[in-house]
Amino acid sequence: MSTQLENKKLDLIQWLASVEDDNILNQLIAIREKETSDWWIEISENEKQSIELGLADAEKGT
Repeated sequence: MSTQLENKKLDLIQWLASVEDDNILNQLIAIREKETSDWWIEISENEKQSIELGLADAEKGT
């Protein structure tokens, strides 16, 4: 990870620690929840089947 990206993260962490506005915190929580949504729910049935077949093959060692 680049130094520039690390610095941006640290700046955000420091800023976040000082935020006292509940609305801003709720908006940030909503963004986080959207970004960390369950991808399994969002993929198609064909994609799920393909993943499950791949896992079964991996368990069999094929």
